Amino acid sequence: MNDMKHNSNVFVKPNEQNEARFNSVMARKGRMKFNTYLLKAMLLAMFVSVMATSCYKIFKTHAPKEVTAGQKFDVRMVVVDNGDAYQKEITDWSVAAIRVPEDWDVKCGAQDYRSYAEDWVYYSNGKPANATYTLRYSESLSKAYDAAAPKSGYKWMAFVSATKVTKYMASCWRNGCDSAVVTFHVTAGQKVGKYTLDFLAGDSEQDESPRSYAEASQLATDRMINASSVAMFKIPNGTNTSNYTPQMACAINVVDAPDAITAVTDDKSKPSSIYSLDGRKVSNGNNAKNLPKGTYIMNRKKTILK
Repeated sequence: MNDMKHNSNVFVKPNEQNEARFNSVMARKGRMKFNTYLLKAMLLAMFVSVMATSCYKIFKTHAPKEVTAGQKFDVRMVVVDNGDAYQKEITDWSVAAIRVPEDWDVKCGAQDYRSYAEDWVYYSNGKPANATYTLRYSESLSKAYDAAAPKSGYKWMAFVSATKVTKYMASCWRNGCDSAVVTFHVTAGQKVGKYTLDFLAGDSEQDESPRSYAEASQLATDRMINASSVAMFKIPNGTNTSNYTPQMACAINVVDAPDAITAVTDDKSKPSSIYSLDGRKVSNGNNAKNLPKGTYIMNRKKTILK
């Protein structure tokens, strides 16, 4: 017969001889309870941590690899949910920012923020559910990002949705938005060289738009630094980006724009045409008899006719 009797999770000590064994079992049971509580606490902490971390990330960016000085071109940033079992809608005041060289310009406007339902959710007519929003530039918010993540020779240009992005989408049974595409209209500066474009996505659940934020300390509110190609931001109570994706930065090369002379190209197997200095063709072949006196481009060389 066992010395220890078990009844409804209560241990009973039958005699003094087994006191040591009893104490040992009770101690072991206490440790088991403590470990169970500890495990539950750890799981709860992990759950809270997951819920507190950002629910979306920068999934893809696109920019041309090479542009000419002063050229206008579009750059795109795609933001998606984090892919867990829960639908984490991209909602409320949405923030999109890009870091460019100081002499560059960036604009965003109507329909430059497009939100989408999950790719397998469709309207009845087969087209993906989507909605568009206007983005507005915020100088004060841009300066706040500059203060939090400075880079010599560069500046942040931050844009905020003109209205809150709703988490509900008409004609979509799931009602949810889980991805967004932002288009930046960029104008390169006049300085040639190799540059890197960085990106940031954030949002705020406050009643007032974060367009008025002007201090780096305000970036700690909600998820103002939620996903970025930049790792470190100097803000109170934290410096790391929640979803850091350095591979989303875009390298871009700026080259000289061709002038009227260098832009002239001909097949060398054929007689070269004659051009004016501003690049206009004034004669086919090398026949210059009927041309007035002046300076021309003949056989790819500057020639003076007297």
